[in-house]
Order: sequence, then C-alpha cells, then structure tokens
Amino acid sequence: MKPILTLLTSLLLAPLAALGAEDAPKPAPRPNILWLVAEDMGVELGCYGTPEVGTPRLDRLASDGVR
Repeated sequence: MKPILTLLTSLLLAPLAALGAEDAPKPAPRPNILWLVAEDMGVELGCYGTPEVGTPRLDRLASDGVR
C-alpha cells in the first residue's frame, strides 16, 4: 500500500514543482574545460608560437577558446 501511495503523491505533486521551477533564477553557465595530457608533450605547439610543429586541429581549438 505504501509504494502506491508514494507513487500517487509524486504524480500529484510533480506539476506543482514544475510551476515553481519557472520562477527560479537560472544558474550562471559553467565553462567547458578541456585539459589535454599526453606522454612527452611539451609546449612546442603551433598555438604557443612554434611554427615548425604542425598542430592545425589544436591550433583551431586554441583559437576558439582560452589558453
């Protein structure tokens, strides 16, 4: 009997919770962070100013974000 009562209560209260959620302030967007780690990788990348190293995809990723 108790699981049925819990289910019915949840079904009845869910629409009320949805109404209150519209007025709640929205949290600030969180940044997407990508941290690349590789074995024996230094700072010799094109996005850091080393033109001899060809890293076009990493260069494009760095140009679209913050280093």
